[in-house]
Amino acid sequence: MLGEEWWVWHNTEDTTQGDFKRIESIYTGTYFGEERIFKEIYKYYRVIIDSEYIDILDSREILASGLGVVLKYINDSWVRPPEYLVSAIINGDTLGIIVGIEDPLFEEPNHDFRLSQNYPNPFNPVTIISYEVTNESIVQLKIYDILGREVAELVNETKLPGTYLVNFDANDLSSGVYIYRIVASRNERILFTNTKQMTLIK
Repeated sequence: MLGEEWWVWHNTEDTTQGDFKRIESIYTGTYFGEERIFKEIYKYYRVIIDSEYIDILDSREILASGLGVVLKYINDSWVRPPEYLVSAIINGDTLGIIVGIEDPLFEEPNHDFRLSQNYPNPFNPVTIISYEVTNESIVQLKIYDILGREVAELVNETKLPGTYLVNFDANDLSSGVYIYRIVASRNERILFTNTKQMTLIK
């Protein structure tokens, strides 16, 4: 069912936080010559930032009926294994065949705004965060610790359309997982918001 959610892992101290998955879209298409139902599933990590629940996108995957996971979204691109087992041998009888995947099956969806994964990640102590703006807007880019406390503000100004790189120096911070969040707005209307995780290792 579209929008269905289920928990994968709970924070043992606060069961309102942790990892969960949600079905974001359902559609039909042809795969291996057969009509199948596809479900795009997002995995999130839920934390509290400024007394507000924030769902941080961790990963994405596409399931095809009868096959299971056929694509995963890793490091800003769709990744698929070299082959899928769509056969079985039962009592000596072979059902189906093993099929290799040669051509791309899906193209990366287009987004007006984009927040990329920082590079390098993990990092020590400097990393680069890239984001893309397609409409003039006020952009805020902030860093939070895993408890949702703000530790740095990297951007808070009007930006014209374009791609921007921001250096983040975590020399004064301790090792751990941090969250960076972007909010783009215009005329008090939020145009885009996204959050990602990064790991500082000293």
